[in-house]
Amino acid sequence: IEARNADISISFLNKISARLIPPFSAGEVQYNALINQNGGIIDDILVYMFTNGNVGIVANAANADKVIQFLGKHADDHIAIVPAQDYAFLAVQGKGSEKIVRETIGSFAEIFYYQNTTLASIPESWVSRTGYTGEDGFEIFCSAKNGQLLWDKFLAAGVNPCGLAARDTLRIEMLYPLYGNELSEELTPKACGLQFLVKKKKETIAGEKLYEDHQQTSMGFNLTAPGVPRAGYEVYNNESQRIGSVTSGTHSFSLNSGFGIASITDVPENNQIFIDIRGKKIPATLTSKPLIPGSIQRKK
Repeated sequence: IEARNADISISFLNKISARLIPPFSAGEVQYNALINQNGGIIDDILVYMFTNGNVGIVANAANADKVIQFLGKHADDHIAIVPAQDYAFLAVQGKGSEKIVRETIGSFAEIFYYQNTTLASIPESWVSRTGYTGEDGFEIFCSAKNGQLLWDKFLAAGVNPCGLAARDTLRIEMLYPLYGNELSEELTPKACGLQFLVKKKKETIAGEKLYEDHQQTSMGFNLTAPGVPRAGYEVYNNESQRIGSVTSGTHSFSLNSGFGIASITDVPENNQIFIDIRGKKIPATLTSKPLIPGSIQRKK
């Protein structure tokens, strides 16, 4: 989605997003979230400043229609909201991603984490050093036609195709929230583990509701006994009191244990919890740090 007229677009987005968007330089990218009047999350997004002076907004595909409608509702006559048509999106992730991407799509400017640039080798396309895996990686946007050609080139170069289940495991390891699991229109950033989005105050359509403290929060956990946690499983403390539920859970092949993310209303002092898995209380330990450290290339 492209918002044309950069200066006005940034001011407009600041009114309807959680995180303060500073004056952008071309090529910069920011993680943010669109919010409703109660501070709930419409969708988590990436905001791009393009070299042509326009602002790009990348939303979750499942929420695209809702986001376009939301932006159109709040935009005035000075801002043009232009949905991208017939675009393909490819994510190439992993420690060796830079080498394989450059060899496959040709030369492009050096970029670091949360930066983007256009691709001279492919018309109407751009690449950003972003991803939702915790590893170094690139996301490529281009026409659907060129997307098929790139897909074939990456396969020929030996890149392994991965589905959403693989991506889901990686993002849970980093405690990255997913819309529909950890994020929703009923939860503010503070209630779902995205406190960093609201560190700096600004004027928004939600007013002070965006900054209100919540007893509810989102945390990661590791099982300390065999089991596979799934979304919806209930979470208990040492006194067998229900204190939340699992929002994302699976088995980690790296850790060889069950792990996930839970929505918690009361964090025990010792971070010890129990998850009800098919009638058995399986012990687990809460954590606010990534379960497996990532490897991203930040600008020094």
